[in-house]
Amino acid sequence: MKKHIDKMTDQEIELREKILGLGEKSFRKNYYPELQSRKEKLESILYTVPVGIGIMMNGVMEDTNDALSNITEYSKEELVGKNLKIFYASEKEYEEAGLRNHQQFARKEIHTIETKWQQKSGGFITILLSFSPLDEETPAKGLTFTVVDISERKQWENALHLEKERLRITLHSIGDGVIATDKDGRVVMLNSVAEELTGWSQQDAQGREMREVFNIVNEYTRVPCENPVKKVLTTGKTIGLANHTTLIAKNGIERAIADSAAPIRDKDGEIQGVVLVFRDQTEERQRQEEIIRLSYYDKLTGLYNRSFFEEELKRLDTERQLPLSIIIGDINGLKLTNDVFGHQEGDRILQSAAKIIKDSCRAEDIVARWGGDEFIVLLPRTSEDQAKSICHRINLQCENQEEYTIKTSISLGYASKEKPQQDIMQLLKKAEDFMYQHKLLESRSLRSAIVSSIKRTLWEKSHETEEHAERLKYYCKKTGIAMGLSEMQLYQLELLAVLHDIGKIAIKDHILNKPGKLTEEEWREIRRHPEIGYRIAQSAPELTQIAEYILTHHERWDGSGYPSNIKGKSIPLLSRILAVVDAYDAMTNHRSYQKALPKEIAIQELLDNAGTQFDPEIVKIFLEQVLKEEKVDKEE
Repeated sequence: MKKHIDKMTDQEIELREKILGLGEKSFRKNYYPELQSRKEKLESILYTVPVGIGIMMNGVMEDTNDALSNITEYSKEELVGKNLKIFYASEKEYEEAGLRNHQQFARKEIHTIETKWQQKSGGFITILLSFSPLDEETPAKGLTFTVVDISERKQWENALHLEKERLRITLHSIGDGVIATDKDGRVVMLNSVAEELTGWSQQDAQGREMREVFNIVNEYTRVPCENPVKKVLTTGKTIGLANHTTLIAKNGIERAIADSAAPIRDKDGEIQGVVLVFRDQTEERQRQEEIIRLSYYDKLTGLYNRSFFEEELKRLDTERQLPLSIIIGDINGLKLTNDVFGHQEGDRILQSAAKIIKDSCRAEDIVARWGGDEFIVLLPRTSEDQAKSICHRINLQCENQEEYTIKTSISLGYASKEKPQQDIMQLLKKAEDFMYQHKLLESRSLRSAIVSSIKRTLWEKSHETEEHAERLKYYCKKTGIAMGLSEMQLYQLELLAVLHDIGKIAIKDHILNKPGKLTEEEWREIRRHPEIGYRIAQSAPELTQIAEYILTHHERWDGSGYPSNIKGKSIPLLSRILAVVDAYDAMTNHRSYQKALPKEIAIQELLDNAGTQFDPEIVKIFLEQVLKEEKVDKEE
């Protein structure tokens, strides 16, 4: 590098001699010291600067500084006379760098490229390579080039890019909306969720005031909420959004939202913007409301539950609500209905009762399901006479309801608190006692109505006729009289004749009325009806007396019957009588699954099965006394 400076100085001296007409001695005396000083300064700069510098003549390096050796790990001697190709791992990479024709750079003032060089040790570095002509007027004189190692900078750039990309992907992948602003509160960035929730695209929102993009109001008052970005910029603190905040999107859609806003600070702690993170709480709010609703409402009837009622009772038990009245209602025959017709019918009655009571009350009255089959009504500022009128409306609606298998029947009681000192719990007890008084009076007639419904449903379901029931009653009573039964036994025998198959109510229709042969599984289902009938009879006081007879009416004399395989006289007498009579009537009358048999064949069947299926003594009495007497009566 030094020899080129000397050479340039000699040329300059020659030029100045020609221009100024001065001799070499005179020039050196007057100008050389200054030029020498400049030369030394330039050499110092060139050799100490951390930038690699080289001079190229005819495509090869003619001179280089120490910094270039430090960067490339080649000595100056190894570099001089070499082409830049020495820094590339292959001819292809050299070609791709576009360095083959160096003269193209000599025609430009400065040309800079970014490229990768291979060091002597085999490592790779990223550099900025700049070229400039030594003489713009005479490009053939050569080029200077500079080399700056930017490897570390590139690593930082790549790391920064990776971090930014990771942040970008994270922001666009999370389920929350994210909006970032600058220090003036203008939108800089929205993620995809924020775009969806606000209705603004990144492009449309960028640069706009936060209030315009993020339009939030109180869901109840509709008053605009405080701008969270402005508050963060003012206070420098992280804040949460107010409760009951609603975001109104650009398209007018409203969503309940929640979350927080925080300042973005630089390395010196100065606020450079705000990041707002928010989420759509609409579904969560709906779930919370549903949980609250379920905690205060009865799922089946939709009325308030006991917990809510008790809270309201405490709240309304004040002097300003007097007179405060209470109505308590209890559904009649619900257990019997569940046992006979199934819980689905029982649930229907509960829902029907709930609707009747609610429709009969005022909007401000508190109607609740108090227990399994009990309802309660709290009537603020309601006299006892008014409570009585409401009970009358409830009873009237029960009587006038549409025709169902079982009509809804509710026993009601009421009481009223007129004075502040009266105990509200005593009021509850008074209403409940009054309700039970009504229940005692109404339950017998209701149970009779349910028994009538059972008979009607049984005949409809099994296609048994009322004539069949009457024939069984007739033959059973005749047989009972012939055997000397008491009046009570005869009454029970007639009741058994009508309701012995009551358990068939719970058997599926397609099995009961199947014209062909039953499968083994269908037979197992059919054989359940005595046990089902027994449970039903146990639920109704009028039928309890024949429950055991219903359970055993399919037992056989030899113990091969069902459901308990009992035999002989262990089978109750009334059940044994019914077994004979029912078999005879079934054989001599037409059924869906068989034609009627001649009476002679039916009689022979009874005789053949006496002592196995039937009690032989009862068969004898039935044939010799009941049927013979019937024949004589007809002949007369």
